[in-house]
Formats: sequence, structure tokens, C-alpha cells
Amino acid sequence: MTDTDHFPEDHLACLSFLIARGTGPNQITQAANQYNPEASRWAATQISLRNQARAKFSRADTMFFVREALEQATHERVAAYHASRFPSGVLVSDLTAGIGGDLIALAQRGPVIGFELDPERAQCARANLDAFGLSGDVVLGDGLGFASDYAWCDPARRSSGRRVRFEAYCPDAQAVAARFRGLAFAGLKLSPLDPDSFLEGLSGSVEFVSFGRECREAVAWFGGDSGRWAVHVESGLRIPASGDPEPTISPLRFLYQADPAAIRAHALGGFGLEGLGTVPGYLTSDEELSSPWWVGFKVLECLKYDVPVVRSFLRSQKLRLDAVKTRGVDLDPARVRKSIGRHDGAAAELVLIRTAERVLAIVVKRLGPVLGD
Repeated sequence: MTDTDHFPEDHLACLSFLIARGTGPNQITQAANQYNPEASRWAATQISLRNQARAKFSRADTMFFVREALEQATHERVAAYHASRFPSGVLVSDLTAGIGGDLIALAQRGPVIGFELDPERAQCARANLDAFGLSGDVVLGDGLGFASDYAWCDPARRSSGRRVRFEAYCPDAQAVAARFRGLAFAGLKLSPLDPDSFLEGLSGSVEFVSFGRECREAVAWFGGDSGRWAVHVESGLRIPASGDPEPTISPLRFLYQADPAAIRAHALGGFGLEGLGTVPGYLTSDEELSSPWWVGFKVLECLKYDVPVVRSFLRSQKLRLDAVKTRGVDLDPARVRKSIGRHDGAAAELVLIRTAERVLAIVVKRLGPVLGD
């Protein structure tokens, strides 16, 4: 199947015209005159969306998109992780195919069938499978009628471009979870901001997935191991919840900013390090350690938080303030940085952490690249 089986010929011809000539106002007008205004608008939009999609898809320049669906589409590296959880060769139903982000990854490991309610998104999903040289069925209709033993679902969490609460996900997460219980294996993608009571009420197995040093999602799994986990996509590491470490009152020689997924999974207690602050997120040690699960810093000084005091220390040590980080402190990092000023010198960062007794101002130097960068 080719692109011409998915989209009108004049739209595709107009797309080729603009790719060759550019998308300036004159070129878009020429395309509208040579083909038609609708084809010109569609082609210009596709080129703009392809530029945005390069951050998620390696073959974005040959794919087709719908703006809102692209915003929600899973990054292909994260989608590959989802697909890796399913056995090779079994039929997997994707209940919410969208423009095909997870469908593509699932098709790379075996047969797939995708369901999509929106005709334009279904068109894109079919074309995008072709762009990757993959086969799979895309059915226009409600995915809750699927009949396989393996399934995936990524409910819409936006409406008219705005995020909605978990009760308003489409399809309804509770209904999807009810269908998934008893299957051989299934996954339900959710927001890491969803409350624990909601996530754990859906499934006894919940993962928080890190990619690009962000907690990208929560996934409720059905048919696998039970528990709460953090997953680091780049390294392939997966760690269980272990509680939060007891906080110490001041930093040791090194400070570690934990990965957001490990924080969200309450998995920091398993590292054997001391915590720091009333809100979990930082670990501290007298040893310099490297891990995908944190960004490391050498502690240069720990001060009482006072702008003149911090400014004076930075100047005396000839340090340049490159960034301000906060944890458990109601202060705007940008305003703090502006109030302190940025002077010439060696690179340093300021970490503001609330402890049980006070707000600590910790001047740190970032360590070298760590595994997983």
C-alpha cells in the first residue's frame, strides 16, 4: 500500500511541491493556486507537524500527523519499551491507535490490530505503519470490542487541547481496566500525576516510566508481576518501590538529584543513601557515585538561605550561578537567580531545600556525564 491509498492525490502532490520549494507565504500561495487552498493548508500543516515530530519519531519526515494526536503520541523509544513487555508473535490489540505511535512499536514485534474512532487519525496510523514498512490492521471503531488476549490502551487525557482529570479519560480507564483483568497481558497508559488511590485501584502492578530525565507516564499492567516500579528507558533498569530514606539535617560531600520516576515510585530507599529535605527528591553521600537514577553534584558550601550571604559567597569564590533548583521551598528559581545575579567565574548551581529546621542554600558543582545521559 502507498500513501496515495490513504490521502487525496492533490494533497500529496501539494505536499511534494512545498517540500521541494519551502513553506514561505509565496510558496503556500503558489501551491494553493496550482492545486487548491485546502490541499495547500493541509500540506503546510503536515510539514510543520513533521518538524515538531522529529523529537519523537526517527522517520517523522515520511509520516503523517494530527496536531492533538501528535502531542499525546508516545515517543518511539518509550513505545519500544511498552512493546518489549509483550511476547513476540502474539496478536496485540491497540485500543487507541491515534496516529500510530505505540501501534508501530507493537507491529515491530508481531501482529497488531489498532482501533481508532477518528477517521483522520486512522488514516495517519495506516500511512505511518507503511512509513516504517510494517503491516497491521487499523479498524475505525470502538476498541473496547477487541477479542485478543493481549492489549494496550492509551486513553485521551486532553480535550480541546486542555488536560482533563482522570475521571474524564476517554475511553474510561475503569472500563478499560475491567476488560483487561483476566487477559494474558495488557497495559494501560496513564498520567504520573494521577493519585495513587486511582492507579492502585486499577491494577496491582504500576510502573512510573522515566525518559529524558522526565517521569513521562504511569502504566498499569495486567497479567504481570505485582508491585510498584520505576523504569529507566535509556538504561533498561527497573527498580521496585522501597520507601523513602530518612532525611539527614545537612548534606554530605556529594548531593544527588533523583530521577522523577524513582521519586514518584517511592523507590529512593533502595539505594542505601541518606535523604535530604522534607520532600523526597535528593540523596546525599560522602562518596562520589554514578547511576542513571540521579544527577550528581559536588557540594561546595552549605549556607543559610539569605540572598546577600549567597551572593557574597559566590563572588568570593569566583563562581558563576548557572541554575537554581528548589525542593519543598515556595520560591521561584528564576526570581532567586535574578536577585542573586550572575557573575563571571566557574560554573555553579544553587539548590534550595527545606529541612525540618530551615531552608538550606547548597552551592554545588555538577559532576560529569552520568550513565544514561
